[in-house]
Amino acid sequence: MGTLASTLRDELSTVRRRLAQAEGEQKALETRRDALAREVGLAKGRLALKPKADAFLEELQAEAHYKRVGDFERLLSALVGEVLPGEYPIGLNLEIERGQPSLDIVSRRGADRAEDIYDDQGGALTNVVSMGLRVIAAVRSRTRRFLVLDESDCWIATHRVPAFYKVVKEAAGKVGVQCFVISHHDVATFEDGIAVARISGNKDTGVIIENAPRPYRWRDEEEGIRYVRLRNFQSYVDETFHLTPGVNALTGPNNLGKSSFVRALRAVFYHGEARDSLIRHGEKSCTVEIGFAGGRVLQWNRQVRRNPINLWKLLGPDGTVVTENGMTYESGGRTPPEWVTELFGIGPVEGMDVHIAKQKEPIFLLDKPGSTRAAVLSVGQESSHIRAMISLHKERCTQDASLVKEGEKEMAAILRRLETLGRLETLKERLESAAGLLDAVERRNDETERLTKCIAAIEGAAEASERATARLDALSPLPDRAMLDSMASAAGRATRMAAIADRMEKASSAAVRSGMIDSALSALPAAMPALVRSDRLVELTQVMKDASASAVRTRAVELALSGLPDAMPAIVRSDALIQTGRDIKLKAEKVETVARQGEVLAGLPAAMPQLKDVSRIEGAVASIVGREQDRTRLQSEGERLVSDAADCERELHELNEAMGHSCPVCGGGIADPLVLVGHHHDHAREHAHA
Repeated sequence: MGTLASTLRDELSTVRRRLAQAEGEQKALETRRDALAREVGLAKGRLALKPKADAFLEELQAEAHYKRVGDFERLLSALVGEVLPGEYPIGLNLEIERGQPSLDIVSRRGADRAEDIYDDQGGALTNVVSMGLRVIAAVRSRTRRFLVLDESDCWIATHRVPAFYKVVKEAAGKVGVQCFVISHHDVATFEDGIAVARISGNKDTGVIIENAPRPYRWRDEEEGIRYVRLRNFQSYVDETFHLTPGVNALTGPNNLGKSSFVRALRAVFYHGEARDSLIRHGEKSCTVEIGFAGGRVLQWNRQVRRNPINLWKLLGPDGTVVTENGMTYESGGRTPPEWVTELFGIGPVEGMDVHIAKQKEPIFLLDKPGSTRAAVLSVGQESSHIRAMISLHKERCTQDASLVKEGEKEMAAILRRLETLGRLETLKERLESAAGLLDAVERRNDETERLTKCIAAIEGAAEASERATARLDALSPLPDRAMLDSMASAAGRATRMAAIADRMEKASSAAVRSGMIDSALSALPAAMPALVRSDRLVELTQVMKDASASAVRTRAVELALSGLPDAMPAIVRSDALIQTGRDIKLKAEKVETVARQGEVLAGLPAAMPQLKDVSRIEGAVASIVGREQDRTRLQSEGERLVSDAADCERELHELNEAMGHSCPVCGGGIADPLVLVGHHHDHAREHAHA
């Protein structure tokens, strides 16, 4: 019954564990059902709003296109209309090519007619649009608002040049762009607001700059380039061109050195623009200094056959190199250092020369691909973001549709499973009822076992009682205690008499023996106990009759008998006496041993003999001590190694169990982890695993 109950208890535990797992699954499914209901509900809600979201994004895209590109169209059209009256307005067509914005710049000839400015229009329109695009790029690129326009009016009629520079001045003033323009036209008729400087002299003796008669007074906090100084740079010995925050013009005879300032600025800020031909003939180095706010000066110097050949420095108001935050702003090399671009914001934008235009490249962006135009002008980014939103919206709508479809399928499966798991409460009640029945059965079984033991005990007691009764019946004929005592007393007397008889046998006097016999017989009881041997008495009587001892021996016997005690002395056990005798013997042996040791010690000298040379003894002692220490150390190390080996073996067993008793390289089975050392891999399995 115990084995059956244990088996039933194990089965109940298994069922209870499975029931707990089913309850956990039920709770997880209920949680997933609620979450899925929310997710599917939200997905359906978003899908219901999809038409409205699509319409909103389309409107947002159209509005962004009109707002950004439309502003540029109106600005460029205004510039063209101001300089070239009667020209058609400028149009910007923003499209998407291969996922990137692309910008076309055209002249709108009608509602459905547009002509490419670069291929289909004249140079004057190209000059005006290129200038406008440079202004827009300088503003949109978020770099320094500084432009250098070298002969950007080259294709404009002389009588329209003043209008061109008027537009440049107005555009620069509205957006805060500092302009440095170079022109071979007569700027005397230019309207006020443009600072004009002239160059004169000759290249051999050095070109001279005549700055504007009224120099601008810069405020310390005001942004802008204060001046550009050239020393031993091409045709300049040491000249400074002072700038104002607005439009600055440099005029003079052709081929005298106006474009040298463009080359100087490009050498400072652009890669690959510095060369030895910039150094004035007969000199070993040239220097360009550019003044900025706060009295700081960016200095560039080039020296032939120097390493580094180019050197950039940032000088403070006191003329020393600036050091800030642990960095010294002084660098050499063939390309401008990163800190120059970071601090002053002048350099290529998307690979284009936005800030400093070359004289022989007056066209800006019009000859570039539409993607480059959009990138340099930073247009189409908003539309690109909106298109990304539209794409993301479509992707999410697709995901929502898939979620609704798959979610409803999953929900149906969850509901079916929950319906099946709904019977868990009934099963749990039945399980508890079965557990209660098993407890009751086990209690009854325990009571039955206790009753069985009681019955067995009662039966054993009855059998013992029967055996005791049988023994009592068998012992009942035996004599009682008084009779046994009497028999014991008689046996004692008989024993004494036998001893006396032995002694009397040696008596030679018949008379003494007779007297002794008479005396002894008189002491005997009237009836002889059955335990006394009669043959011994008969023999004793016969001996006593034959005795013929003298009266003296008779008297001796009487005296001996009178000395006997009246009762038999009690028998004393001799175990204690024997042990005492043994102890006495051991003590005697120890005393003898001590005596011999004393004799040996007495023969020893009174004092320890003195040794003359004890070094060998001391060395031997030290060697023995060292060997003992080595032995202790080696023993400790051996114990540690045994412990380490046990730890390693235990870790190998754990590792082997973690690896599923298989080799991680070849997959072969490993029953004993100790065989991992020197294990021969199954190369076929190893290659298959690889």
